[in-house]
Amino acid sequence: MKRRFILQNSEVKKTILVIQAGESVKDVCKDANWFLDIGKKQSFLSFVLTFFSRKFMKKKRPVAIKVPRNNVCEDAYIRLPRILQWRRGKLAAWLTDSPLTTIGKRATKMCAERLVSDNLIKPELLGDCVYATPDFSCVQTLDMIMHVVDPLRKIKIRIEPVLSVSYKASKKQKHHVFVNADEFHAQGILRVDTAYKPVTQPVKKLNFNKRIEAFKQMLMEHPGKIIILVLNKETVNEMLSTCKSAGMKSEKAEQSNEDALSLRTFFVKFVGKQRTVVNSVVPS
Repeated sequence: MKRRFILQNSEVKKTILVIQAGESVKDVCKDANWFLDIGKKQSFLSFVLTFFSRKFMKKKRPVAIKVPRNNVCEDAYIRLPRILQWRRGKLAAWLTDSPLTTIGKRATKMCAERLVSDNLIKPELLGDCVYATPDFSCVQTLDMIMHVVDPLRKIKIRIEPVLSVSYKASKKQKHHVFVNADEFHAQGILRVDTAYKPVTQPVKKLNFNKRIEAFKQMLMEHPGKIIILVLNKETVNEMLSTCKSAGMKSEKAEQSNEDALSLRTFFVKFVGKQRTVVNSVVPS
């Protein structure tokens, strides 16, 4: 069961809203059977069109492939996306770095609507950008949230690779699985800031404190009062574990009934050198 956390404190100088990405296909189909037959289903003509669309028509939308129903249980199949766009790394990349399920998309939309209706976030409080790790489900989650929060698309998504626990492991693989910032447009995610250069790129160590310290100075200079970070489950767990081991102050509120579809979120507030994790629960 997921928890949702909120913060209401007028003295806060900077507040980071951390949101865990919605349910991804990999969360549901850990055995990777969800599109086992895609390669077999793709015809020679489809393969040729995909190749040429990638090589000579980069500005156009890549050829899409349908997710097959074979080898997938009924419960899992109804959660799957029906269409996948071509991407670098092809099928292996989609298996490793999967998109949101239909449940994940629904939960994301509900989370965004709740944050807006409760006046927890407003476009004018966010500055000119929000942040996500390069995991496809994280960027997809943030894009869907911003569709609700900022329908005019004035606020950009900036991708910070080294904030992801899984990013360093992927760099050791023969084929890099994450989608590059400039390739998200081909996936229909047009809000990604392709000109942005990640500030945490030089940080080599995996320790979250090392990474967040490199990121912190830039966050403190962020023009908005609220900074949104969308992270994968592993990174969220690492962040909370680091906060706990560092003895960071924690504030709690009474719990209410929780919606099974709610996204796991919490706030970290910065007042001078003091950091506080705020884990209240948003009523359903």
